[in-house]
Amino acid sequence: MAEDYLKVKDVPAMWREHWENRNAGVTPVPRHVIKQIANRLGQSLFWTMQMSSLYIGFWIMLPHYSKQSELPWTQAGMAATMLLLSSQIIGNWFVTRYTGSWSALFKQIPNIDGDAGWRSCEVCRLDIPPRSQHCQACRVCILKRDHHCHFVGRCIGFYNQRHFLVFCFYVAFGCSYICCLDLGYLYQTSGFSWSGYLLPVTLWAWSMRGTCTLRNCLLLFHAYSTACMAMAGLRYFLWQTLLLLNDQTSYEAKMGLREYDGGTVRHRIRNVMGAYFPIQLLLPLPTALPGDGVRWRRYKTKTQ
Repeated sequence: MAEDYLKVKDVPAMWREHWENRNAGVTPVPRHVIKQIANRLGQSLFWTMQMSSLYIGFWIMLPHYSKQSELPWTQAGMAATMLLLSSQIIGNWFVTRYTGSWSALFKQIPNIDGDAGWRSCEVCRLDIPPRSQHCQACRVCILKRDHHCHFVGRCIGFYNQRHFLVFCFYVAFGCSYICCLDLGYLYQTSGFSWSGYLLPVTLWAWSMRGTCTLRNCLLLFHAYSTACMAMAGLRYFLWQTLLLLNDQTSYEAKMGLREYDGGTVRHRIRNVMGAYFPIQLLLPLPTALPGDGVRWRRYKTKTQ
């Protein structure tokens, strides 16, 4: 619209010059700065949800459900469950974050086998192995890069994909558990009708009518937040599981590439999770992986 208006002959030259030079002197924000801000926001959101869930679980839900049940092991069982889930979520978060730097390429790796899949990164000025990509947020190339996770603040790559997969599993399970506790507490104590569980209705009842307490309003908001986190965790867990079984990264799946042969399903699981993959579900430990993230076996073609 503005460009068409400026084509009119009687538009003053001063206005035309002002429009053409409207972006002069404006320095665009570097993309890596935007990514770093997203990292800060994502990690802040994760820790806010985690700490609030621990507080609500131990100081509100645990005393309430312990009084409702006559069984002596109810309190111990709930406390053990919340401790297990929170420790797994926090433990896998730390391992995912701090093993993510192991996948970073800070120096040149020699192409010993002469693999034709190597290419040059124009930003890092390094020759990188197959399946590696440059991350604008980390500002470094990552071995078998899948994507950049803002909740963790690191790229998901060769060394930490297994921990990220387990992290998503426990996020989905843990957030679903605390969401059910929130809704059960509100059902027993608030006296909400079916419409009372709609957040806009609850906000209206608290702010305008005074028929709802601030505590119940915040608990309902927390239930909605944990439900969203549970769905996000479940989505990423299922997606990462599908990539594991197909021996692909997110980029390769998006582009429809199936170039690398991970062997049988059992070998594909071991290639990502390691030889002791059942232990990964219980203990967030960086055990050894069978490969090095540099050499990959390709599917054989008819000409080979």
